[in-house]
Amino acid sequence: MKLFAIVAVLALLGGACAPGSTSSTPASIPAPSTSITTPPSTTAPPSSTTLAVDHPELVVDPIVGVTAGEVSTLALSGLVTAGSKVQVLVTRKDGTLASQNDATVEENGADSNAYFQTEVTLASGVNTVAVTATGPQGGTAVVTIEARHEPEATNEFSFLTDVSEATVVADYAQWLTGEEAYQAAYEDGVIESIEEGVPNDYYIRNENRRLRTLNLADDVRIWLNTSSNTTEPRPQ
Repeated sequence: MKLFAIVAVLALLGGACAPGSTSSTPASIPAPSTSITTPPSTTAPPSSTTLAVDHPELVVDPIVGVTAGEVSTLALSGLVTAGSKVQVLVTRKDGTLASQNDATVEENGADSNAYFQTEVTLASGVNTVAVTATGPQGGTAVVTIEARHEPEATNEFSFLTDVSEATVVADYAQWLTGEEAYQAAYEDGVIESIEEGVPNDYYIRNENRRLRTLNLADDVRIWLNTSSNTTEPRPQ
């Protein structure tokens, strides 16, 4: 039975790596707080005070965890406690700094959460990406993820029809968006005019049903993306 799983297959020299990623929407996070109550004494009546804890909550969604070829930018987005600032540091495997960036934080009125997004440049190979949120009073929260840039790889969209420990069988297809999707859908007779567009601004074209057996590299890593509220792809 054909598995209806959509992945990006990274074909490396001497092997193939099949990680891919899509974006998921993080769950809403309430602003943290704690309550401190003064115990009763013989000289003063009981009283209570509520203090806001300045420790920003941070949810990070890596839109793409692996990049191939000339593409070396990693897109990040997520949620953070309102009023926080977000900075992203990228370090190479040897610990040297590859890039850094301040994320754009967009607040929504009285909402306790703010949305942030940014893009950072990855170095070749494995990168450590540290996202730090700093609250208005100086409290911090840090999320660290791993991202890879493979300059010699290609990024291919395909349907996997079989998976084993050493190989995958892939049916290559095209994931098209925007004007390119409209034109292809019109040529294929899916829509009556280019102006009509396509639902959700994407169109999958699969003109060649040839199946290709790809050998997996010894160090292959695969990310499974789901539609649940998980904040990042789960390595398999």
